[in-house]
Amino acid sequence: MFTLGQNLVFTVEKIRCSREGKLGVHSGRKYAINELSGKIKILAPTNFAIGPLANAWSTFISTYENIKLEFDLGFKTENFLATQADFAIRIGPQQSSDLSQARIGASKTILTASHEYIERYGFPTKPDDLDSHCFVVASSLQNWQLHNKQDNTLFHFHATNPRVVANDLRMIKQLTIDGLGISLLPAHEIVSELGNNQLVQVLPVWAGHDRDIYIIWENGRPLTRRAKLLIEHLKAHTANIPSLQGIVPVFDNPEEITES
Repeated sequence: MFTLGQNLVFTVEKIRCSREGKLGVHSGRKYAINELSGKIKILAPTNFAIGPLANAWSTFISTYENIKLEFDLGFKTENFLATQADFAIRIGPQQSSDLSQARIGASKTILTASHEYIERYGFPTKPDDLDSHCFVVASSLQNWQLHNKQDNTLFHFHATNPRVVANDLRMIKQLTIDGLGISLLPAHEIVSELGNNQLVQVLPVWAGHDRDIYIIWENGRPLTRRAKLLIEHLKAHTANIPSLQGIVPVFDNPEEITES
């Protein structure tokens, strides 16, 4: 049986230990957040992660050898909080109040076709000519709002009977190269194909909407120091790629590039 004095000592000691324990937990979390070793989990669209960002991962790992990257590609944004990822890359703004976001670039969408298709069906010279053409369509880009960069007029077009609809941009790009129709694709997806003459821009005065590129993370959850470093690295990487800054590449020949 404890005396009053013993109870008081026990209670004070319990409080002291509890506070020290909490301080230890907070200190551990702070250390983990600031540490430059460990894992960063990233969610990203497959096309984007293995396309224009492919070299960014390698250069980051080469600089920070004690940091490991874990990827979950092709994710659905609505599942983000359940993944426990550090951050995600997505195309288009995020409306959820549970998420913070930072814009890192933009890619303009342009009409494109293969030379084989143009030779067979002709080159459209105005948007109304599209009614007589064939299309392969990305499911995320089915409604085309085209903007004339010379006089700022708009033209709305919906391919009523596309030959193919797919939710993978790589598939749409390949079918366009194969001559199955005209497609609307992000400029960053087809820079190489425009440069090596596999594809040609159709109605070059007209372009679709910009697809803004965002990094998103859980609102209220502090980013680790290593995650912040990777985000800054990705920002610097995309800033040096014209097609990820809303610029459409213009090739005078397959070997030369200028920016419009």
